[in-house]
Amino acid sequence: MTKLVRSFCILGALVGFIPFRELAAQGVTSAAVVGRVTDDAGQPIPSGSLTLTNTASGVRYLARSADDGRFFFENVQVGAYVLDARALGHEPGRVPDIVLTLGQRRVADVTLRRAAVQLGGVRSKPWRTRCARRRAPARANSCPRA
Repeated sequence: MTKLVRSFCILGALVGFIPFRELAAQGVTSAAVVGRVTDDAGQPIPSGSLTLTNTASGVRYLARSADDGRFFFENVQVGAYVLDARALGHEPGRVPDIVLTLGQRRVADVTLRRAAVQLGGVRSKPWRTRCARRRAPARANSCPRA
């Protein structure tokens, strides 16, 4: 019995030498990327489309910027990444060479330059009712006269 108690005491003493900081880090298995999307005047760009792509595996994470231009990617696996940003009325932007390590919270702000955007025209057809088509003579009599 004394051997058992002595073994637990020795085990407890050995466990006490392990730094608690390293024990706490055992639960962290990913990283995060945060930032803000702004235009060249420093104004935030809401609803910007962001893609974080792992350069080795091709895995992609998608996000949208908030009204204040901020974005957040969480639970991102460690590795090398490229951040691409797009927004209507702006040229696409890129932040290359983002290397993430365990538990890291990397800040990657993106500035997009304004660009002229030409939208295509809209074509419409005139709206026609069943009576305007007058497919059959029998139906033509049932249509109200204007």
